[in-house]
Amino acid sequence: GLAQLLGGRTGMAHGLANAIVLPGALAFNAEAVPAEIARIGAALGDAADPAGEARRLVAHLDLPTRLRDAGVEEEDLDAVARLSQGNMSVRANPRPVSEDDARALLQSIW
Repeated sequence: GLAQLLGGRTGMAHGLANAIVLPGALAFNAEAVPAEIARIGAALGDAADPAGEARRLVAHLDLPTRLRDAGVEEEDLDAVARLSQGNMSVRANPRPVSEDDARALLQSIW
């Protein structure tokens, strides 16, 4: 979804994009699929804070935790948010993702 689009727009490695997007995606999807997100959190070490645990893991691996620290420009966020509406992975997300939702998630991790 968003990680794929970020890579296509900026050339960022797909795995790095996934690592940075994951905490925001977990938080965004928690209301739609809380049990599944809690299981991910438990596997990471804290069922009550899956997004925080994912962020800590990324930081522990000494990877950037913010898009700007990985070279993404702020103007890329709007383009990726627009493109998200035609992306099949984004459409298959357990919680519907509007362009505004995508922009807000991207901004929160920028």
